Amino acid sequence: MPSPTETININGREVSVRRIVGQVLHADRSFETTVEGTGGGGWVGPNGGRVGNVAVTSHSSEHQKVFIRTNAGHEESFDFRDWNLSVRPGSQLALITFVESDERTQVVLATRNLDTGEEQWRDIREWAQRRGLLGGQMRVWPSALIAVLLGGLFALVASYARARAGAAPYGFSDFLLASGIAFVPAVVIEWFLAILTRAGDGEPRRLQDLLQSYLRDGAVSA
Repeated sequence: MPSPTETININGREVSVRRIVGQVLHADRSFETTVEGTGGGGWVGPNGGRVGNVAVTSHSSEHQKVFIRTNAGHEESFDFRDWNLSVRPGSQLALITFVESDERTQVVLATRNLDTGEEQWRDIREWAQRRGLLGGQMRVWPSALIAVLLGGLFALVASYARARAGAAPYGFSDFLLASGIAFVPAVVIEWFLAILTRAGDGEPRRLQDLLQSYLRDGAVSA
């Protein structure tokens, strides 16, 4: 049975998180290096030629897979990328995970080695912004959809009125023009809504404080 979830309210949105505590059974660590080359090319002919310089870059990343037996008695595994988690078999580990809507997928937000007190954190501000928890996100597609609907409605009504008057109905170019005109105020409204729903600068800090309280004490302080 999975650990119970806690609900945190941030910027008017509810976030379900879970605290998992257990003993590390096994921890795998591996490294991956990606090498990329750019440049080069050129030409070579009977009288010579030119070959461009090649720039080589490399990036190394660390992968960890940790198996724990939770205090509830069941085994779970977690994958980490570039977390540099300091644990060994026998370590007591606490994790805070974000629970997706399907109740099966979990995203690790923070860990704490209960033996050493060492903590590792995901970038909470970046994660919360990507999840839309901080508001302030401006999306163009709703404005485009509204503009198309209004443009189509205008072209339909206007064409009907012109047909009754014996004139030629509006064409596709008129529909595009009407949609373009409707798109401008729709974008402006979307921009104002993004400003109104944007969280204050203190909300990411407050979210991290709540998660830290939960990680260390097992309770979400108000």
